[in-house]
Amino acid sequence: MLAQAARATKDGPLLELVASCHPGRRGRSGWTNTMIKTLAPRLLASPPLTAGRDG
Repeated sequence: MLAQAARATKDGPLLELVASCHPGRRGRSGWTNTMIKTLAPRLLASPPLTAGRDG
């Protein structure tokens, strides 16, 4: 999120700082985005949990 804000405000020093703190972030965020796109349809299609239901 910090990187997104830095890009939106075109804050070069902040972008450099974010990149140096998380060099492997791109790979992890790619995996996360893939998982969200894969699992979202299942979550949307699943029935809602009811209150008081165990497990």
